[in-house]
Amino acid sequence: ARLTVKSAQRTTFVEEARAFAKILAGDVGCHHIEMLQGVEDPNRFVFVTTWDSREAHKTFQGSDGGRQAIATIASYLVEPPTTSHYETLELPG
Repeated sequence: ARLTVKSAQRTTFVEEARAFAKILAGDVGCHHIEMLQGVEDPNRFVFVTTWDSREAHKTFQGSDGGRQAIATIASYLVEPPTTSHYETLELPG
């Protein structure tokens, strides 16, 4: 997910995002979570997560903990997040 956060709330957002990451990491379908912060624009963030499947991700989003965490994160955003799903491609080497 690509997120743009309200500048005045950036520090608090990072704290909440870390708590959100712990919730994600505790979900059986989530294998990896990474949060990246923009260098040129520190109000921009990217969450990279790896799930068993899209269905596992959607199940988390629909769970009580998932809905609560998403609502909390959304309260810091300038605009709705942009999300996309990707597949891992094997590379040689």
